[in-house]
Amino acid sequence: MKRLILTLGCFLAFNLTTHVFAQDANTKSIILNEDNGIKTLTIVLNENNATKTEIYKNGDADAKLAELEKTGKLIKTIIVAPDGTAHTKIEVSSK
Repeated sequence: MKRLILTLGCFLAFNLTTHVFAQDANTKSIILNEDNGIKTLTIVLNENNATKTEIYKNGDADAKLAELEKTGKLIKTIIVAPDGTAHTKIEVSSK
């Protein structure tokens, strides 16, 4: 009887743990590139093992950035690749 209760307890703990960590798999990546005057905003959403990519260019990119600023503060980090190209990684934090 003790083994049965211990086994069920371990099974329940394992299921709860995997469920909690599975929720952390939802991510949002926002990258802003500007090449020859063309601004490209790429947003990649990973939710429930499905990936959705949204791409905005020039005026649409500016409009989407303004929309993101309304939802929270934008933290911009400039990343330079070894080949010298640069892009901006954007994170949205709550106000």
